[in-house]
Amino acid sequence: MSHQTILDRPPGHRVPLAGIRVAVVGFLLAFGAAGTAHGQMGGFGFGGAVGGISVDAQGIVQNLDPKASEELAGRRRELLAESAVGKGGQATLRKVSLARLVKAIEEAVEAGKPLPPEALFLGGLERITHLFVDPEKHDIVLAGPADAGVVDPAGNVVAAASRRPLLQLEDFIVALRAIDGARAGGVRCSIDPAPEGVAKLQQYLRGLKAMNGDPDAVLRSMENQLGPQQVTVGGVPAESRLARVLVAADYRMKRIGMGLEPSGITELPSYLSMVPSGATAAATLPRFWLEASYDPIIRDPDELAWQIGGRRMKCLTESDLFSKDGVERGKGSTDKVAQKWCDAMTTHYEKLSRSQPVFAELVNCVDLAVVAALIRGRQLDRRAGIDLGLLLDAVRLPMPAYEVPKALPTVASGMKKGNRWVLTASGGVQFQPWGFIGTSVESGDAAAARTKAFATRPADGWRWD
Repeated sequence: MSHQTILDRPPGHRVPLAGIRVAVVGFLLAFGAAGTAHGQMGGFGFGGAVGGISVDAQGIVQNLDPKASEELAGRRRELLAESAVGKGGQATLRKVSLARLVKAIEEAVEAGKPLPPEALFLGGLERITHLFVDPEKHDIVLAGPADAGVVDPAGNVVAAASRRPLLQLEDFIVALRAIDGARAGGVRCSIDPAPEGVAKLQQYLRGLKAMNGDPDAVLRSMENQLGPQQVTVGGVPAESRLARVLVAADYRMKRIGMGLEPSGITELPSYLSMVPSGATAAATLPRFWLEASYDPIIRDPDELAWQIGGRRMKCLTESDLFSKDGVERGKGSTDKVAQKWCDAMTTHYEKLSRSQPVFAELVNCVDLAVVAALIRGRQLDRRAGIDLGLLLDAVRLPMPAYEVPKALPTVASGMKKGNRWVLTASGGVQFQPWGFIGTSVESGDAAAARTKAFATRPADGWRWD
């Protein structure tokens, strides 16, 4: 996670523009053309496109040209016209057989053919709300609301009615492979300025007495002093699409917070617009990050039926402190404005997700990681007698490898804000999937849902309603 600072000008220092707001923001989203596509997973170009920026071969991130987004959306519409996703439209509880899906993947591997979009998007699932274990048929069934897939103007494949991004098989496989390694530190990303850049910027700000009639030159100097920001991903491979979703959500959160783009909902203005011009000095760095929480998972007495619900994303904040040795995490005083902004984002997260699909993509990835932890932690594959070896085999079933985000350019923009400097760098995302599966509540309703789901299972095919 990274840092956000509010620095008042020392007494006697003049700011001709009556103050300036400086936003230093990182850029990271994903574009499907980046990286190397592999075999069955990469044949349709749906890949790592998550938002509005790209990553080049050196790992430097930058904004994606709007025309490129339009072209991406057009290509994906053509692909979906040839092979529909979510056939049959809306379903309250669509079921996906892992055993039959693995068989379909194996057949594609043997034939050297890519999987169709219907499989890449898990039959149009919007969420996974239930897992059903079937020892008799050696199967695990994933179930949840689903719909036909369409392409929105930004190129996201979303549900036709709700406009929520659909789950992706690629993210599920990455979560399965990485989940054991995520036991210690969870799944996380952060975007941080380098310590030496923070020190150089502090020194520069201490020596700055006025804008000297050229605020743009000061802003460019601040960018140069802070230097590129560093991207760190943990718990999942940095070259994976799932990793890009994490960082993309962080990027969008910080751009909205700093007022560089609107949230799209009136309930969430920018953080900086909420900071009063005459506020008391604060030599601290409010820091924002996103975490997930769930209600206890519901299960039947035999642990063959599981229901996942009550999932919420929370925006959290704490204040870091500038010191002579750099930045001290969580040592600063509480920023009430930062807390108010965070509370607004938490309260209106679902509405925000409809305006900014990347936040729904983040939720999808959290859900898939929790499902992976449930399968591995409760050994549901062994209970079912299902062989998931192919999904775990990186040699037989390689995942697309996208350009790894390593650094982002610092971008500063200035506006009047009382007599204060306001400086920010990005935040973070973190969650621990293993923490959500430790507590469960027994209920007979879960067993009833399992019985009903199996009663309508067809003789063939890997998905049904």
